[in-house]
Amino acid sequence: MKKIIFIFFIFLLINFFIFRYDGVSKTKIKDSLQEEIMPIRNREGDFLGIISVITIPKDMKDKTIKINSSIFGGINEFKNMEEGSNLIQLKIINKSKYKYKYIKNSLKISTVDNKDNSNYNTKVKGFDKLYITDDFLPYRVNNTAIKELDLDNPNYKNIDNRLKEIGYRGICEIDKYYLDFYNKKYNLNIDKLEKFSNSIMKEIFDGESLKEFENNKKIVSLAYYYFYNNILTFTFNNKTKSIKNYMDDLNFNKKFINIKKKSEVKIKDMSLNVSDKYMSDAFNSYKYIGKFEFRLNRS
Repeated sequence: MKKIIFIFFIFLLINFFIFRYDGVSKTKIKDSLQEEIMPIRNREGDFLGIISVITIPKDMKDKTIKINSSIFGGINEFKNMEEGSNLIQLKIINKSKYKYKYIKNSLKISTVDNKDNSNYNTKVKGFDKLYITDDFLPYRVNNTAIKELDLDNPNYKNIDNRLKEIGYRGICEIDKYYLDFYNKKYNLNIDKLEKFSNSIMKEIFDGESLKEFENNKKIVSLAYYYFYNNILTFTFNNKTKSIKNYMDDLNFNKKFINIKKKSEVKIKDMSLNVSDKYMSDAFNSYKYIGKFEFRLNRS
């Protein structure tokens, strides 16, 4: 009897941890390659992450294959920006008669140049020298500097008027007000917002959302930097680093993936993460946007 109960218990555990894939999203990387994005769920239907299945067709003849996976954007189909980790699995099915080897240092984990995106109303360039789209507008939050203004209703108009009262040109100079406020609070002499420590940047973006998007160019740029340098991280080869750290590191991508002819290979030890330490209401409207790109050579 005890043996039967034990076997049944093991059966329940296996069923609990088995992943389920459904809800296929298909994209073409190029005419000859196809990518399928599917959510990974547990038996209860809870979203755990996504799997990208990339198929190299049997008639593939290209000597070099460039794979730009949609693993970042795929998560947007299943969840909003929130703290926690999202499993990332990559499966490549090679139906061709050739072996393909990873090209050393070709893997890129980075921000994306959305040059075909028309949402460039911010007219702001980020730390990566790319124009920031409207997908990266942060919410203004009731941070310590805003609270210091002592407003019953800290909306756009009231903040604008109060800043004019205390010597600024209005909300258009909220970046200068933040610079002055946090320099004074911490007895500093910093000349640019991006030179503040992570803890002070966290304070700038920490607080209840005021339900209005920030339109100050320097704050928009700072939020973009803060997001990719602190909030959005990626786990690869059992190491977790911010997206900006991957962009700065030229040595993380020496080895990745090789695949034999008419075979398949799967990588499981990856995840896209949102830091619970740095995430705040300011970034609730942000999307999972990033590049995961690599190249394979025929051999």
